[in-house]
Amino acid sequence: MEAKIISLVHKVTTDKEDSGSSESVVYINGAWQFAYALLWQHQQLSKFEISRSKELISQFFHKAPDKYDAFLSFCKRVAIAERYITAGILSAPPMPSIWLNPNYEHGISYTLPLLSDLKEKREKVPGYMNQIFIVAEHYCHFVLHPSTKIFRRCRRQLLSIKAYGMLQHFYNAALQSHYLRN
Repeated sequence: MEAKIISLVHKVTTDKEDSGSSESVVYINGAWQFAYALLWQHQQLSKFEISRSKELISQFFHKAPDKYDAFLSFCKRVAIAERYITAGILSAPPMPSIWLNPNYEHGISYTLPLLSDLKEKREKVPGYMNQIFIVAEHYCHFVLHPSTKIFRRCRRQLLSIKAYGMLQHFYNAALQSHYLRN
């Protein structure tokens, strides 16, 4: 009698057909680590939950014509969600595999109009909610090209606008992406 091993863990595809390249995997992992650090850092998540969440993020990137722009947009949207949660406007997010599901109306999908509104408001009020853009842009650069220069520049810019909470989130996300890698 032959034994069969069945894997119950979803795997993020890495073949060029589905994800485009190993660069896509960097974006997927970077996006996951940013979301985890900002929204679920105090939760212990199963490998299955993490894998499923990365699978949902890979769908987000699969549809995007420009992977870097999608990565940057994703990070801005997560940072917006974190600000709204901290301000009490949004409730704490459910499990990542629910929040990241494009069909869940109170998750990542909800943040798209928030980002559009924020961009519109920034045209009228330059610098409004600048910390969201600073942390997202620097984190994206840091994931692709980790350096103390990027780290220090982000720190300096966030300190100059007294965005201490977002600075802590940047630290957490940078450590998560560079050292912890879950």
